[in-house]
Amino acid sequence: PHPPSKKVLKAIQKAALELNRYPDGTCPNLTPRLAEANDVPEEHICFGAGSTQLLTAIAEIAVGPGDQIISPEIVWRRFQGVYRAVAATVTSVPNKKDGAIDVGGMIKAVGNNSKLLIVLTPNNPTGLMLSKAEIHTICHETPNNVLLFIDEAYHEFALHAGGVSVLEILKSRKGPWVLTRTFSKAYALAGLRLGYAICSSEQIVNALRLTTSTFNISGILSLIHI
Repeated sequence: PHPPSKKVLKAIQKAALELNRYPDGTCPNLTPRLAEANDVPEEHICFGAGSTQLLTAIAEIAVGPGDQIISPEIVWRRFQGVYRAVAATVTSVPNKKDGAIDVGGMIKAVGNNSKLLIVLTPNNPTGLMLSKAEIHTICHETPNNVLLFIDEAYHEFALHAGGVSVLEILKSRKGPWVLTRTFSKAYALAGLRLGYAICSSEQIVNALRLTTSTFNISGILSLIHI
């Protein structure tokens, strides 16, 4: 409900003076700061017009028609649109009685044709977080030939509530993974549309970039330096 930081507004005003230039989708000012803050290589980070754009891109690089996606049954409804767009076979795993994601059920649902497994923490719309033990399970028991996608749109709120660092556990996974976050929630920038993905490899980053427009973010975002 609150407006963006005054520092953000000043940075936007400054960046607006250079909008005669095409944007650099690698966000050269922001990427090094995110890489340092998360202790990941800069080459493992890419951006989208909100994490919403990245959701579709991740599905597009992972599955084709008939391939299987493993998903919680109660999940942000935008995911349903993504599933239809890629014409995948979706196995929706019922949530627990309290609305929490059933991690054990997700793992059991994986089959020979599974290509993508999706979890959210905290989940939208339930608001429930995965425990440290559950994150370990989902990271290390998801087969290495399945892309593990964890959405952390409410990452900052989770940390504030005592949640664990999902990324640090993910880094120990041997198989491929993608973690998405956004500036829409905690930073009050929903209208600016800036999400980012931290990936297990540069190859996944390059694949995601192939599915998005060359200029998929605005010049404001590529120039902004807060």
